[in-house]
Amino acid sequence: MAPKKIIAYAAKQARKVARQKLGSLQGKRVSLKTRRLYQIRFAQFLAWLHADARVPDSLGDFDACVAEYIEYLWQEGEPKSWASYTVAAVQFFMTYTKRTLVLSWNLLKV
Repeated sequence: MAPKKIIAYAAKQARKVARQKLGSLQGKRVSLKTRRLYQIRFAQFLAWLHADARVPDSLGDFDACVAEYIEYLWQEGEPKSWASYTVAAVQFFMTYTKRTLVLSWNLLKV
């Protein structure tokens, strides 16, 4: 990836126009392709979670649910990337889960 060119703008209005062309910061967090992959994996995880009528009470319980879903994917013979994208998607769409999915990330390292 080429280094990003830093452009200095003397006037606030010039910066504002340039940033409007670039779009929002939220939209720049991940590429469009990655966002689509996250949406697919997250939707499939939620469907699995709702099929069992699970409602985790705490972030620790939620981590256990994500870990159980990873085990489910493993037993079903699904690609490891599905599990990785699922955990990343959960953290992307539910930012408060960052650094709380310890068991889930540990399973991915196995």
